[in-house]
Amino acid sequence: MMQQNDINSTTTLSPLQAHYLKKELISRQIRTEIQSISQHGALNNLGPPFTDKDSVETNTPFLRFIFSRFVYTFPFLQRSDDTFWIKVSEFLNEFYKKNISTSPTRDESTKRKKLSEKIIKEFTLLLNAGIKTTSGKEESIKVDFSSIYENYNQKTSQDSSKFINGWAVNIVSVKAASEKRRIQKHVYMEYIIQTIRPNFDEPIFVVRRRRDFKKLYTKLKAEFAAIDIPFIPNKIKERTSTFNKAKSVQDDDPSNGLYQWEKNRQNLRAYLHSLLSIKEVARSKTMRFFLTDSPTSLSEDEKKDMAERQELDSIRDEQQKRFNEEAERRTKELEQHVSEFKKEIMGSGGLSKVISIIQQTPDISDLPITYQKIIEWGEIGFASTLYSLFIGSDNSNETFAQLKRTHSLMPYKALRTIMKISNPVALMRGTLDLFLAQPFGQKSLAQRILSMNLTEDLKELNKDIKIIEEEINDDEVCQKLRNYIYASSEIQTIVKEETKSEDNGDIDALVLAILHTKSLTPDLDYSQIARFTGIINNIKIDNTDLLCNLKKLFFFYARQRDKEMLIELLFQGITGELLKEIITIFYEPLAKIYKAANISDSLSDLSAFVDDLINVIEEADRRGIIIYSPAESVVQTFISLVHRHISKFYSFVYSVYSNDSTGLFNSLLEWIESLFDFMRSGLTEPIDLQQLIDTVLRTEEERALVISELDKLMSWHTWRKKKHLMRLKDIMYHNDIDSNSNGDDESEDDDYDYDTDDDLVGIVDDNDSKSKHNDDDSQHSASDLDSMMEVMEFPEIEVLPKLLPSFVKLISDSMRSIKIE
Repeated sequence: MMQQNDINSTTTLSPLQAHYLKKELISRQIRTEIQSISQHGALNNLGPPFTDKDSVETNTPFLRFIFSRFVYTFPFLQRSDDTFWIKVSEFLNEFYKKNISTSPTRDESTKRKKLSEKIIKEFTLLLNAGIKTTSGKEESIKVDFSSIYENYNQKTSQDSSKFINGWAVNIVSVKAASEKRRIQKHVYMEYIIQTIRPNFDEPIFVVRRRRDFKKLYTKLKAEFAAIDIPFIPNKIKERTSTFNKAKSVQDDDPSNGLYQWEKNRQNLRAYLHSLLSIKEVARSKTMRFFLTDSPTSLSEDEKKDMAERQELDSIRDEQQKRFNEEAERRTKELEQHVSEFKKEIMGSGGLSKVISIIQQTPDISDLPITYQKIIEWGEIGFASTLYSLFIGSDNSNETFAQLKRTHSLMPYKALRTIMKISNPVALMRGTLDLFLAQPFGQKSLAQRILSMNLTEDLKELNKDIKIIEEEINDDEVCQKLRNYIYASSEIQTIVKEETKSEDNGDIDALVLAILHTKSLTPDLDYSQIARFTGIINNIKIDNTDLLCNLKKLFFFYARQRDKEMLIELLFQGITGELLKEIITIFYEPLAKIYKAANISDSLSDLSAFVDDLINVIEEADRRGIIIYSPAESVVQTFISLVHRHISKFYSFVYSVYSNDSTGLFNSLLEWIESLFDFMRSGLTEPIDLQQLIDTVLRTEEERALVISELDKLMSWHTWRKKKHLMRLKDIMYHNDIDSNSNGDDESEDDDYDYDTDDDLVGIVDDNDSKSKHNDDDSQHSASDLDSMMEVMEFPEIEVLPKLLPSFVKLISDSMRSIKIE
């Protein structure tokens, strides 16, 4: 028991404050433990099977509990022996040895960083739900969806342009131009870009060709070597479309150009938005020059084309809005069934009951009415997703092209033949041979599929390195820089300590320290270093370009090394052995079920669905029905597509569950229900956070400060939730969501707070579970939304971390008292 201080506390935690105090403490501890375990040999802290000693002391009590309770007991992994975990440990140790991305070469928005944040959020959600407090039922911040959406609609309807980092950019017109070449005249397209800024008296119009976009990409990539500048979308070559407007355009001359290159206009507009979403790019002179240099005035024909394309944009936006309104209307009709289904699943043994009904019902039409309504709800949601992906966005053409390429490469018939093999091991081997075989030394099918989007990046990186090396024109300087990138972490640390800057992220100081250091070869003479320091014979010279090139080369070498290390890791022996183990553990039991359920036939169903999807999209694009048909027709087009194939999908699900003679799915259900049970029932004893504060914080001033910090923390969470809801609104109406991102969208979504019991499965909240703390959301105005759109920094927290050691000890004691079966 903790001994409470004699000071009488005048600060009392509310249930809402207790919830967010607990959540913040858990999040901080999980983050610390993940950083601790990301080191060579640190897996021993997780206990068995990584170590023979089941010691009580550990630096990672939360991760050890999650691993032993939920990871080690996962049905597939329970079938593995100790050699599997030994190989996992060896593989991770090899990964840590590669020292990938430890140098300051990337910002915090890397994929690995985002994955780490995702894991932290999910683990925090799990423990936050399972660790109960003495304050009883916890509360969480609730935000009124409808008021946010309504005010957001009012605001966006008043704004004629969408500003991204201070820029409102639109490609408003496309026109044909020509130039005379040696043999014949060459016709090309020019794009008229409209640019609006708050300090502009009126919009600026500039004319740019596609090659100007390519030059922009090249300049930005050279200027911002540390940032992944997005590629220019591929040019879409298509015949002029003729759409059926109110007064038939089909009878008009197809060469009128109204819709010619319309998809390229959308793609390039989305590309500009994606560039402007990067703050550094939006503030650069290169971007400003591209958007404002050599302004022009619009001719009457250009004004007419601009108006027609704006009308087309408006129709497209309105159609997307009407589509989602229709989908939302249908979804609301199903809310009662969704609520009933949610309660059924979350009840004790609820998931087993659902699966039992599926196992006993071979025909989808014989399912209970609630289940059929849930399937209908899913059809609407999936249809809306298909529309947004392949029709409703500026990037839909690229997405559709990727779908067609992947679909054309998939060997459905060969896979179906292989899956008919009776021996699951032979089935697995045949599948691997199909994807990994290299006939006549050519690339395997797996390599072709995986390298489709990587080949261009690798080629561009090598070209950039060669160009910068030629501009620096000093092989020894380049070699020394490269030697640092490829040096061990110990050598890199020594060089960093030699920098004259206290800022570890100061790249200027670091690259100069690399040139000076004696810890790396080759040694450089004074004249070689002086070129980059800017001082030769006590005379200051302009070295801006040289130093800039040196930093670019630093980043390019780091990216090159990362790719090489990952490739080296992939082809190491332990990686192949671990891959075989994983395939054996996960695929062999599934293969037995697939064989019994005749799942090979489902591959034909999948192929037929993708064929149907491609045909629907191409027909819709060709005839223009998406733009000019009524909302009901648009909704029904995609819902009908999904509905045509839903029975085949249900047959697949039924076959899998009804033919499970191995008991695998029953084990999975038991594991999932154990997860739900933990989140419902929690640890053995609830913790008293009020007593924790009164015991650890010795002064009333500290106790008041921690309450103040909690209030700031809750304000931040409220802002994050409202911002997330506005982003959901963008997704629903697909208002250029890809272009409006700021590079941190994924982490923002991850932080969306599916708090405690009310939202465990992420389905519609119950009305009776709303918090008293709703921040008067129904009263938010458009001005409130302006403040939400601004960035709110995470509050400074100083006193709250003092509670962490005692909090962790309390929880660790409770975790050790739980017997892991």
